[in-house]
Amino acid sequence: MMKSLSFLLAIALLQATSCTVIEVDDDDGTTTGGAGGSVSDGKLHPEPNGVRIGEMAACEKLKTALEARASDLSFKCTATTLPICPNLLRRIFSPICMQYDDGSVDGCVAHYGMMLECSELNGEGCMVTAYPGSEPAGCP
Repeated sequence: MMKSLSFLLAIALLQATSCTVIEVDDDDGTTTGGAGGSVSDGKLHPEPNGVRIGEMAACEKLKTALEARASDLSFKCTATTLPICPNLLRRIFSPICMQYDDGSVDGCVAHYGMMLECSELNGEGCMVTAYPGSEPAGCP
């Protein structure tokens, strides 16, 4: 009962964050959707809300969500290695110490809560919105 309640809560949170799933146009291979434009990476790009947060706060939220989902799937994820902070963001984004959009982070948190396979818990299926040029404001 508790797991189904958690699942319903995750769906409600995902809907509340206005996430957009990338759609592929089979005719020409282009993709549309995401945060305000064409995206061709096949990843989820949650809508930003304009609220900026630092690199560590964003990373910790994402890491906590991945850890929680791995715990939920513990019967399957016995040997899963999860990404750690700050490399969870730094392996994807450069330069370091940028600020990130809190709404897009929350969208990825909700997305991670619905993962069904341990192999999906690598932090790469959802892209948060980064604010290039905000560095070093993203670090304490």
